[in-house]
Amino acid sequence: GMKNGYSLIEALIVVSLVAFFALVSIPYFSSLTTKNKVLAKSDEIVLALNFARSLAISRGEIITFCKSGGTKECEKDSEWRDGQIIINKDHSVFRILAPLVLGDKLIWQGSLGINDVLQFLPTGETNGEQGSFFYCPNKFSEYARAIIINGSGRIYVSDKTADGGRITCE
Repeated sequence: GMKNGYSLIEALIVVSLVAFFALVSIPYFSSLTTKNKVLAKSDEIVLALNFARSLAISRGEIITFCKSGGTKECEKDSEWRDGQIIINKDHSVFRILAPLVLGDKLIWQGSLGINDVLQFLPTGETNGEQGSFFYCPNKFSEYARAIIINGSGRIYVSDKTADGGRITCE
C-alpha cells in the first residue's frame, strides 16, 4: 500500500533544487549588499563633507577634511580608505570617519594635485580645489560611485565622473 515518506530519488531532487537556487541567489545577494554598502558609505562621506563645509561657514574658519589612519591628525602617508577626519587649524577634531571595508578603495582626484586634504573656506567654497572621490568596491566595480565637489563647495554623488564618463577604479 502507500508508504509514508519520500523515495531517495524524490529527496535527491528536492536537495539538488534547493542547492541550485541557493547557488543562483548568492551572487545576487552579495551584489545587492555591495550596492547598499557603497551607497551607505558614499552618503556618509557626503554628509561629512557637507558638515565640514557648514562648520567652515558657521565658525568663519578654514575646515579641513583629510585622510587619517585612526589618529587625530591628517596623515599624508595613509590612504583615503584608512579613514578620514574633519579638523580646524587648531587641531580640534570635529568628526572621525571609519575606514572602508577591507579591499574597497577611496580615490581622490583633485584639480590642484593636492592629494591628501580638501579644505573649505568660510565662504563655503573649497580652497581653490575641485575634484572627485571615487568609491570603488572590491567586487562589482559597476557599483562604483563618484562624490563630486565643485569649486563653490557643492557636493553630489553620481555613478559617472564629473564629465559624464565611466568611473575607473585603477
